[in-house]
Amino acid sequence: MRQRNMRNRYEDVDEDEQKRRDALSETEKKRARGDTALTQILCFNGVTAYRKGGWEVGSSTANNLVYERREWKDMGVRVRVLTQGLVYCRWGRALSSQKTAEMDNETGRKIHGDAWREGGFMQFTDVEGVFDWLGAERKEKAEARRAVLEKMAERANAAAAAGKTVVQDEGAKKKGKGRRKPRTEIEGSDLDR
Repeated sequence: MRQRNMRNRYEDVDEDEQKRRDALSETEKKRARGDTALTQILCFNGVTAYRKGGWEVGSSTANNLVYERREWKDMGVRVRVLTQGLVYCRWGRALSSQKTAEMDNETGRKIHGDAWREGGFMQFTDVEGVFDWLGAERKEKAEARRAVLEKMAERANAAAAAGKTVVQDEGAKKKGKGRRKPRTEIEGSDLDR
């Protein structure tokens, strides 16, 4: 991974990497200097421990916590990274930073290099046999939203035909009807208020 970083000088990389770079065009070498490390596979998540409490003194132990100041006991959160994550990466440009659906092949090659293929990137869910559960969930929510809007429109149309509002049609009282009691008639009211 470090060897393939195009920011490394040619003299500092091993022989195999020098051969690979010799086969690249000058425009590809120049473009590749802007690449970043992209995570392709997450092998192991990092583990981080969190504990409530502020800054402790050096003599503090897990059994006997001693804070620099007493009020720091309930302030903040202490964090300790127990293990780093383990990932498999490659050098390239992130898909999310580009609008690939609107990108033509010439623009794609300019941004992503000579490895750009006709049609651009393929999402994981575009691979045969992979179920697009996120797309199915979005479609389900859109259908539910559409059904709610249709029901609201039906209720509004029915109420408009009857000359009532939807709220009145369902039995709610219309605001503003009736007479308010004067303060003197309300038990326990403060007349000076």
